[in-house]
Amino acid sequence: MKNRKEYYKQYNQETRKKLKDIHIYFTPEEYNFFEELSKKYEVKPSSLIKAMAISQANKTLCLPKEMQEKLNEFVFLIRNIANNVNQIARHSNTIKTLTDEHGLLSYLKQLEEAVKEYVKKENK
Repeated sequence: MKNRKEYYKQYNQETRKKLKDIHIYFTPEEYNFFEELSKKYEVKPSSLIKAMAISQANKTLCLPKEMQEKLNEFVFLIRNIANNVNQIARHSNTIKTLTDEHGLLSYLKQLEEAVKEYVKKENK
């Protein structure tokens, strides 16, 4: 039993050298706010606060898992559209005329509207 105790003591000492802890005190209302928000993000409140602090310092967004997955899907779709636009441009350059330019612009406008609508919905 002594070996295990010594192992944990050494492990804890090494961990404390690598990691630093910070203690923050919240009012019950503040804590409840972060607790509810952490449920939406599907993480612990402490992990959420850490992620929010780092993203604020780096001037990046801290997004819920569901929203991040949807945005990744949008990125995938936009890349597919870009590939299609390249194919249309290559074909148009080959035959020296643009085919179906109104349809292409219409699809891009629909995509823009869908993204705007989604962002508005998620920000409410």
